[in-house]
Amino acid sequence: MRTGWAVRVAAAACAVVMGVAGCASSLSPEEYQELLTGFEQAVQPPIDRLASATSVAEVDSARSELAAAMQTQEQALEDVSPPDEARAQHEAVLAFLRSAPGLLALTPPDATPDECGIVPTAEEQTTLAKSDVQQELASAASGVTSAEFARAGLTFNGNLVPPEVALPPDQDRRGENGAVLQRNGPRGRGTLEIKNGGDSDAVIAAVVSDPASPSGSIYVQAYSSATLTGLAGTYQVYFKSGADWDQDKLKFTRDCAFQKFDDVFDANSAWSITITPVIGGNATSSDVPAF
Repeated sequence: MRTGWAVRVAAAACAVVMGVAGCASSLSPEEYQELLTGFEQAVQPPIDRLASATSVAEVDSARSELAAAMQTQEQALEDVSPPDEARAQHEAVLAFLRSAPGLLALTPPDATPDECGIVPTAEEQTTLAKSDVQQELASAASGVTSAEFARAGLTFNGNLVPPEVALPPDQDRRGENGAVLQRNGPRGRGTLEIKNGGDSDAVIAAVVSDPASPSGSIYVQAYSSATLTGLAGTYQVYFKSGADWDQDKLKFTRDCAFQKFDDVFDANSAWSITITPVIGGNATSSDVPAF
């Protein structure tokens, strides 16, 4: 009777253990290698597609495919008992697979105009999207290494992180001081002298109606002066400042500000303005949308 009771207790104890930890023996290295190879073969193709993507749509498609593969592999591996030597790496693989929701939560790059009024190009948006995915995967896969698997007698040749994508470097292009950028409408004899006392280059525009199509506009470098001539009629003075002048787009690309003088100017007079606050100044200005 004692023996039978002992057997029943042992069986019950095993059932309890199985409910908590599975009471299953560890897989052999050969058995675990088969699962590891299956994991590598499932996730590597979409990772490779991420690396070669040439559009945000392709990045999103590969990202979704990878997340689905990760979730499937998580289900296949979460209850596995690996060889003791591979236990730490197995947990690192599970941590990588469990990051799939974060990968799915990534949002496409913002395609709206930035503070300078510039819309990112398709190439820039793709680069940003790939960079976001690369950073997410680099964090998730930080504990998974081929070397550690090799120490456990296992082979893992996958690369869970796409190559890092380099964002375009900042530029510091400048226009020529006094360069006239635009001319529209009738010409007159009015002049506008501009003194730029700030530490940012600026573009000043004489505007009749549309600041994007001024009667004339001129580039004035920081701590410099220039004169815009040939003005006619009445106009308002708009000005924008910033860093890195894109001559093709007629825009600064960084640190932009856009304003206009509240006063109306008459081309029958010669005017002199300073586009930084000065003591005793008699003109006010207001912020305006990017132009």
